[in-house]
Amino acid sequence: MVKRADRRKAILDAARNLFSQRGYHAVSLSDIAEEAGLSVGLIYYVFPKKEDILVGVVQDASLLYRKVFDMVQKIDDPMERLDTVMSELYRELNKGARVLMILYKDLSSMNKETRRQILSVERETATKIADIIVEGKRRGIFKSSVSEQLVAFNLIGIGHLWALKKSWLFERMPFETFMTEQQTLIHAMLLV
Repeated sequence: MVKRADRRKAILDAARNLFSQRGYHAVSLSDIAEEAGLSVGLIYYVFPKKEDILVGVVQDASLLYRKVFDMVQKIDDPMERLDTVMSELYRELNKGARVLMILYKDLSSMNKETRRQILSVERETATKIADIIVEGKRRGIFKSSVSEQLVAFNLIGIGHLWALKKSWLFERMPFETFMTEQQTLIHAMLLV
């Protein structure tokens, strides 16, 4: 018998692939069931609404972000911690471009509660980045005049830009070069 966690993963994997290829609204629960090799009834049992599946896809991505922040807690230097967060977050965004495509295509058509749940993941990530910047300001490493909120949202936004447009906007720039250049820009913006 297939475990509930395995069914959930199969549904979310199938949905992630289909949503990114066709868009959220063009995919039916029957499509997801067929892709996942499960029945529609079982999908309804695990996820009562289609929007719950989209929220699940986003929450899965947020677990990766949380792991990044847990990993960097041991790093004392705020700049090194921020560099590591940027590097790992951008790597995840680079791998998870499909989730971003889904969100950018379909988020505005979701109901208010679903949008709130999805956007809370981005706010949580931005808050954790801002906390690192606040610590760097407090320790005299970062400029006190820099807005930690603005820097945090810029870091996230440029990561989204890379993931969504890397093939045509950054066609000749390897990922590692992008990372190095971004870190250089952030250092210039933040360091005293």
